[in-house]
Amino acid sequence: MGSNKTSAASTASASTAEDRIFAILGGILRAANMVSSRFASRLLYWLWCHPIRHKPSARELQFKRGAERSGFSVNGVGYKLYSLGQGPAVLLMHGWDGRATQMMAFARPLVEAGFRVVMFDAHGHGEAPGQQTNGVIISDMVVAAAKQVGGFYGLVAHSMGGSFALVALEQIGIERIVLIAPPQSMQTVYGKIEKRLGIPAAPGRMFRDRFARDFPDVWNRFSIEQIVPRLAHVKGLVVQDVEDDFVLPDESRAVHAKWPGAELFLTEGFGHRKILRAEPVVRKVVEFMKEPDHEEHAPAVHGASAHAGA
Repeated sequence: MGSNKTSAASTASASTAEDRIFAILGGILRAANMVSSRFASRLLYWLWCHPIRHKPSARELQFKRGAERSGFSVNGVGYKLYSLGQGPAVLLMHGWDGRATQMMAFARPLVEAGFRVVMFDAHGHGEAPGQQTNGVIISDMVVAAAKQVGGFYGLVAHSMGGSFALVALEQIGIERIVLIAPPQSMQTVYGKIEKRLGIPAAPGRMFRDRFARDFPDVWNRFSIEQIVPRLAHVKGLVVQDVEDDFVLPDESRAVHAKWPGAELFLTEGFGHRKILRAEPVVRKVVEFMKEPDHEEHAPAVHGASAHAGA
């Protein structure tokens, strides 16, 4: 009981700190809007395209040192590719504000199951170069990484990382896909950020107009719920925690409902980030990747419940 209370208290504290950051940024945007709506929209654009880097732990750095390293490039920019094991390649794709090593809980179990695990820090994330980034750049990185390793058999992607990787399917093929906490669309993500920051109508409209000009059809092209109906030929698994307060469970359910033949695996107590190292999730993902190709699955819903502190 005591550990659960401690976990809940720390979660509440972290949430409060995050709320304060959003409150400060929202206040700055509203103040900027009083000077100029156009200036406020430019500031919003800058914030939207600049992910927050998080320092990797000593354990994460050790994991990278133990991985095989190679390089690949996109538009003349070089990146590091980390891989472990032999066999069909499975890409582990982190989400926005994330880093490759966030996905490392899946690595050893997949390697032991006979797969080659591949991962990289997206542009502007982790230890990768760049400051400003976007989904187009990251999708191009997925394509380049696939060519580097001779193609991907599987994909395990977290949050918006799923959106970026699915767009790469316009140029590459993948046989099995796991989406962990997938948002319905980029519009739903922006809507949450807009509401949380308290963005005034004028700069918000200017931001969306500029974003659409810079990246034509971006809202539709990167919408997961619009992509998955075209993936009936791909085995799919959607993983969602019912206590996720960023990607709401109804969003993942909507993605699952539009993905022919996909499974839905629900957990409880892990939230948006701890789900990436939750033992029931790791076990389910490995089992899914190992399923014989001849087995056919009707749409199914499975559940797993565990405490976040476990």
